[in-house]
Amino acid sequence: MNKQSAIRNPQSVFPNPQSVLFNPQSPIRTLQSPIPNPQSKIQNPKSALRVLFLTHCFIRNKDDFAGAFLFDLAKGLQDKWDIPLWRGGIDITVLAPHSKGLPEYEEIDSIKIYRFRYAPEKYEYLAYKSNMHEIVAKGFFSKLVFCSFVFYFLRDAINITKKHNIKIIHSHWWIPAGIIGLIVGKLSGKPYVVTSHGTDISLLAKFKFARPLAKIVFKNSIGITAVSNNIKSFMVNNLRINENKISVFPMPVNPSIFYPMTTKRGDEKIILSVGNFIELKGFSYLISAIKILKERKVKMKLILIGGGPYEKTLKQEIKEFDLNENIEILPSMAKTELNRFYNVCDIFVLPSITDSKGKQEGLGLVLLEAMSCKKPVIGTNSGGIPDIVKDMETGLLVPGKDSKALAEAIEKLLKDNILSTKLAENGYNFVKQNFTPDKIAEKTVQIYLSLTPIAIKK
Repeated sequence: MNKQSAIRNPQSVFPNPQSVLFNPQSPIRTLQSPIPNPQSKIQNPKSALRVLFLTHCFIRNKDDFAGAFLFDLAKGLQDKWDIPLWRGGIDITVLAPHSKGLPEYEEIDSIKIYRFRYAPEKYEYLAYKSNMHEIVAKGFFSKLVFCSFVFYFLRDAINITKKHNIKIIHSHWWIPAGIIGLIVGKLSGKPYVVTSHGTDISLLAKFKFARPLAKIVFKNSIGITAVSNNIKSFMVNNLRINENKISVFPMPVNPSIFYPMTTKRGDEKIILSVGNFIELKGFSYLISAIKILKERKVKMKLILIGGGPYEKTLKQEIKEFDLNENIEILPSMAKTELNRFYNVCDIFVLPSITDSKGKQEGLGLVLLEAMSCKKPVIGTNSGGIPDIVKDMETGLLVPGKDSKALAEAIEKLLKDNILSTKLAENGYNFVKQNFTPDKIAEKTVQIYLSLTPIAIKK
């Protein structure tokens, strides 16, 4: 379907300081810019509860890993029917940043996705990465790009809220989406919910000057959700948020994507770890653990899947420890392919740490994906990981930054098939009972229903 662009292509924004970015009276910057109004596939759109997801990270295609959990949540919500007072169900619209090669509007499995342009394509480099704050901090130009990012994010959020008669705004991460939700909520009178996924809260551990702004975002919201109890504790203890206002539940794991399957494999024992190659993930400690296991004559192979700024460092460590035959690095891949690697492995490990900037693991969704494939997992006592890895019940929990403890846990599971099978079964059942899209959508619906009296009036 040929859709009219939601935003004019802002080719004149950079680098001319006289650009319309700095001229709010420019006719192409007016809040009346057209927004496509596609006919919803919801059964009865007039009686549907219309929710706008605001996020800086959402899937760019159906196999994308970036923000996949938000897509699973959106699908889980949109599949809910016969909700009290909203017999048409829930209609989800998503507003996310544009990136090179992406359409400005599309529908994926009936989820409407708008992508706001905030610069010429070659400068649209802020989103879909785990280090937006580091990019913005690098120089003046990146800060200018971020200002443009916020401007267009806000502009389209206002337009979509009006055009689609949005009833509830759901911001994912307090910055930048929570700030946008706060402003749009104040301007439109619509209630907004904020979900913290962890990385946004970790920033507050280092950048304490941002805490007052975070408090304003959270305290003005109608509801708050956090993906782990560790995040909730930080909000209560450091931001003085009322604990009764915060609901704790993680993002979902899709069992139609991550599931046990029969695979062909050899006799070699496979250890798997997946994540961005950044300090927080603690991969250096896992590499050191593999070195210890090699010295103990334990036969196994580690596969690291991901990419990021630490890749060169990790490869140097592998070479220095003479582990080229024991460790293989593979790039990030489609979810369907990743499912095959989960099923091939014998043990999944997430060695996350508290990094030098105070950041911690929000939850560790890859652990749940591995559990969903019925694999035993090892996690560290970092951030929200203890919420899902219950030591000797759903996995093994070890201290962070402890390569020896990691090595001992891996060796233990490799040698004890009974324990390994028990943990794999328990973890699998734990995910099925608590983390499917349907389960998480049901908890989210309860948050929305608590806002129904407000939403009906608006």
